[in-house]
Amino acid sequence: MNVKIAANIILSIVIAGMGFWLYKIIREPIVFEKEKKVRYEKTIQRLKDIRTAQIAYKDLKGRFAKNFDELIFSLKNDSVPVVKAIGDVPDSLTEAQALALGIIIRDTIYEPMLQRTFPQGVELDSLPYIPFTNIRFTINAGEIRRNNVMVPVFEVSAPDTIILRGLNEKFIDPKHELKVGSMTEPTYTGNWE
Repeated sequence: MNVKIAANIILSIVIAGMGFWLYKIIREPIVFEKEKKVRYEKTIQRLKDIRTAQIAYKDLKGRFAKNFDELIFSLKNDSVPVVKAIGDVPDSLTEAQALALGIIIRDTIYEPMLQRTFPQGVELDSLPYIPFTNIRFTINAGEIRRNNVMVPVFEVSAPDTIILRGLNEKFIDPKHELKVGSMTEPTYTGNWE
């Protein structure tokens, strides 16, 4: 009887251990994917904000910012011209007709670049940093030749090894990164789009 009880106890411990082991094996990738999704969403939003800032910078300066200090300085200190129509356009006319008739006039005003680019606001101090880290995105800007014309380009990237740092490394692809723009193609899209 004692051998049978001991065997049942040992068998119960082995079954409980295997059950826990199976639970852990099944749960690990689920937890990883959940945290990866959260980190990717934040990183993608930050990359979209950087893209918006870079496009505003290019519209003002004719080129992209080569580093975050240059980009943030411009957002904080530069103003952008905005053409406003003064007066009311009658329903029977187009804006161009009202302008030609002198019913409305156009005037150029200057708005702060930050307010114009991000009317809903953005945390400028955190813009250069990959979310959940204190590591900056890699940023690059320059020009490439397309049809004998020099075209400004930029690229901002973050490798998965940094985005997903602290998570289970066996699920991280060390070759993958999130990035927006390209140094070889005149594109502003992100590789997640």
